[in-house]
Amino acid sequence: MFSLNIILTILLLAGIGYVTYLIKKNRALAVINNLISHELGVLVEAATKVAKNLPGRRRLPSTPGELLEDPALLATILTAMVIKYGNMKLGMTDFDSISNEDYISVYIDTSSNELLLSINPDLDSGTNTAGIFGSYPKPDDGTFH
Repeated sequence: MFSLNIILTILLLAGIGYVTYLIKKNRALAVINNLISHELGVLVEAATKVAKNLPGRRRLPSTPGELLEDPALLATILTAMVIKYGNMKLGMTDFDSISNEDYISVYIDTSSNELLLSINPDLDSGTNTAGIFGSYPKPDDGTFH
């Protein structure tokens, strides 16, 4: 009977030790999550400040998702593309060649603060840019289209 008490005491102490380890690990993860939350708040606030200064701005979007649907932001992206690549001509044949399944995926390289617009919805399977933009398990990676 005495040996059973010793075994149960050892199991109880091991359980208490494991629970203590999990509590410390959970607190460390909470600190990391709070830091990430703060940094995301800073990014959203910076994007909001940029959006306020866009020409023709009527109202500020209430959520970050609305910011991506903003026509002024789309116009700014197209303006940057025309400045970078020069004048472009788009005719009716260009629009006719687009099907309902065609779309552009928007990837963000956070290390260089660059946008990548791609018609490849599976960019993570490429060899040269997969590590930069992360890995997405599904062909539709859930980014804004």
